[in-house]
Amino acid sequence: MAKPSLKRLEGAITRNLAALGHTVSGFSSASGGVLRDNDMYEVYVFTLLLKAAEEQGLSVGLVNLHPRGGSGLEARFRASPGDLHAGPGCTFGVVTPLPPLWKPLARGAPLDLSTYVRMIPHFLWPPWHWLAEVHTGVKVMGHSGVAHEADLLVLPMWEAQAARIRKRAPRYWRVHLVGECKFYADKLGLPLGRAFVGLASEIRRGDLVLLTNSARTDSIGALVATRPRLAYIDSLTPTKPAEKMFKQIAGKVWARL
Repeated sequence: MAKPSLKRLEGAITRNLAALGHTVSGFSSASGGVLRDNDMYEVYVFTLLLKAAEEQGLSVGLVNLHPRGGSGLEARFRASPGDLHAGPGCTFGVVTPLPPLWKPLARGAPLDLSTYVRMIPHFLWPPWHWLAEVHTGVKVMGHSGVAHEADLLVLPMWEAQAARIRKRAPRYWRVHLVGECKFYADKLGLPLGRAFVGLASEIRRGDLVLLTNSARTDSIGALVATRPRLAYIDSLTPTKPAEKMFKQIAGKVWARL
């Protein structure tokens, strides 16, 4: 299966965020540089995870967005593995059981909705009301004491806060979900499946999902099928049926919180 273009990924991300009530006019790396296609793929899956939360009746917000001149706000994401506590300025998602109060406030307002996205979380979503945080490209401390990259991470707000305060990686036993995103032109090789199973031996709590745009590799499917916490979603690209499959898995995670 051919890779979706960078333009197609950006269009899907923009549509997904718009469906959640957020207007973002651009995307870049944490340093302000250009995101590569594999980074944008992670962001695309990130937006699907947020949509799954809203479909469970939860409210979703984005924080740490950056002004972008006169054209709204820019979302910045990690372009390489990083520490959660060393990511000021990186955009991440917050999920709360509170109702999405920014939507009625924004109706008919002369200001762009992105203004509310920047302001409202600080007033209507104080940290103690956040149910969880959703991050891309952060490290998680595994069972062995070694830190591992999580392309996609869902964890409790209080664990994220503790990681920032103590300047350490989040701990594996507090994780709700870890997503491994593989943006490849060809099918994934079996060694990637074995590496994914090895990651599960380090991240011993929560759900782990291997997500890829490429066609299914049967040997990886067989490897994952015998492990209840693991899932493998192939052919995950904008508007394809795999989107629904991933949101169903994510929805079960959100429903447990």
